[in-house]
Amino acid sequence: MGRPEISVIIPNRNYSEFIGQCIESAINQTYKGDYEIIVCDDNSTDDSIKVIRKYPQVRLLIKRDGKPSVPATLNCLLKKAQGKYITQLQSDDFWDPNFLEVMIKTIREKNVKGVYCDQRAVNKFGKPTGEFTNYPSANSREQLHGLSLYSPCGVVGSCYLIAKKVFDDVGGYNEKCVYGEDREWSMKATKYYYLYHIKEILKNKRVHPRQMGRMAQGVGGQWSDLHLSEFKKWLKEREKDEASN
Repeated sequence: MGRPEISVIIPNRNYSEFIGQCIESAINQTYKGDYEIIVCDDNSTDDSIKVIRKYPQVRLLIKRDGKPSVPATLNCLLKKAQGKYITQLQSDDFWDPNFLEVMIKTIREKNVKGVYCDQRAVNKFGKPTGEFTNYPSANSREQLHGLSLYSPCGVVGSCYLIAKKVFDDVGGYNEKCVYGEDREWSMKATKYYYLYHIKEILKNKRVHPRQMGRMAQGVGGQWSDLHLSEFKKWLKEREKDEASN
C-alpha cells in the first residue's frame, strides 16, 4: 500500500460521548482518494478507547502516557502521519460529508500548500446554534501573517488541510502553549507559507462547557502574550540557523 494522500489526525481525551460521531464524519466523506485516520488518546479515563475500537477504519490508535497535553498529543499524531497532507479533527467536533473533497480540490486548483475553511457552532447534541466562525481572508502571505499575529484566535484554527511539508519545515505545536496552540502554530506557518481561505462552512464546532472553558483560557491576555513571545523566540532561532548555513 502506497503513501496516503491525506492523514486525518484526531486527538482525544475523555470524549467518549462525542468521538463516535467524529470518526464517522471522517469515514463518511465524499472524497474517494486514499486517506488514513489516526487517533491519539491522551490518558482518557472514560470509555473512549472502547468506542474508538469499534471502527476498523482507524488505521492507528495511539495511547499516550504522561501529563495530559493537547499540543503534545497533536505532535504525537504528526510523527505517525504518513499522508502528503495533514488535517486535524478535534474529537468533540465533526465534518460535513464534503470536507475533504472540497479542501483537496481547492489545494490543487489554487496550487497552494494549504487551505482553511469556516465552521458552524453546534450544541452538545450536534444541532446548529445559528452561530458561525468566519475566519479572515488574505490576498498575500504577508497579509495573512499579519492577521495571524494580531487576531485573538488565529486565522486557521483546526479547519485546515495543509501539506506535511509545511509541518516538516516549521515544526509541530509548541507544548508550552497549553491553550491556543493552533494560534501560535499559524504564526509560524504563515511567516513562510500562504494558506488559501475557502469561504465555505465545512466543519461543525461543538460548543459545550469543557470546550468553552479551554477556549476562554486560550484567548486570554496572558496566553495571547505567550503565543507572540514564543513565536518571536522561534523566529529568532530560525533566522540564526539560516544565517549560519
